[in-house]
Amino acid sequence: MRRSAECHVLLAICYRRCGEIDKAVDHCLLAQKAARMLDDRRLLGIVEHNLGHLKGMKRQYREAVQHYENSLIYKEDAPLDARLITLLSLVRVHCDAKHYRKASMAVEEGWKQLEQAPNGASEHYEYYLHFSIYRLLLSGEDELLERLLKQEAIPYFQKKEGV
Repeated sequence: MRRSAECHVLLAICYRRCGEIDKAVDHCLLAQKAARMLDDRRLLGIVEHNLGHLKGMKRQYREAVQHYENSLIYKEDAPLDARLITLLSLVRVHCDAKHYRKASMAVEEGWKQLEQAPNGASEHYEYYLHFSIYRLLLSGEDELLERLLKQEAIPYFQKKEGV
């Protein structure tokens, strides 16, 4: 049953990439049903994250937020990067919905998790940059944002992408 659920997650991702969002949602829901039957928190965290992404793509922001928040509950004991990607996705969907105060709260939670982890910012530098950018963007600190982008973020992501 676990393999079946994992296959449904992969099918959902494939359908999403092909633009078949409704089919992707259907496969996520099948994966969710199987993961619930198995009481597999790791898999439920992944499924809920993917449902959040799909609902966000459909501009169903309230549902997207709920799925991301569910994902974070399931990922409570997951590795830090699994939680950070969901927090960053939550920030993005709040920004898309123009819920900037809620986005700021999610940014601060991301920062808190980075700070609590040993070597959090250095081991998860990409997330450190993303959360820093959103923090400055949402607080209106344009000069600091410009400096961060020019001196750290753009060079880092260009190097990462091999540009």
